[in-house]
Amino acid sequence: MAHYTKAIDLIGAKKNEYTHFKKSLIEKEALIFFSIASCYKQTQQTKKEIEFCSKVVERSPYVSDSTILAKAYLLRGYAYESIEKLNEAKEDMTRVREL
Repeated sequence: MAHYTKAIDLIGAKKNEYTHFKKSLIEKEALIFFSIASCYKQTQQTKKEIEFCSKVVERSPYVSDSTILAKAYLLRGYAYESIEKLNEAKEDMTRVREL
């Protein structure tokens, strides 16, 4: 987690500096957020898992690999289901099917 956090801080600091690579940096940021969400899944911290999957989804305009988005929606959908937010889970699972 410490390495992921450090990477996010580094990307955040460089996004404005390297505007030509902004899309690529945001896409990398989304990948790191997905990795963090996966770590929270392993430690059963569902609210944090949802938070970081949502950060991936927020960056969807910059993510060219739809597999990453599908995985984020799937992970978040299962997390919502585990805390009995079934409408949100259904929306995410529908989005996975669309992707």
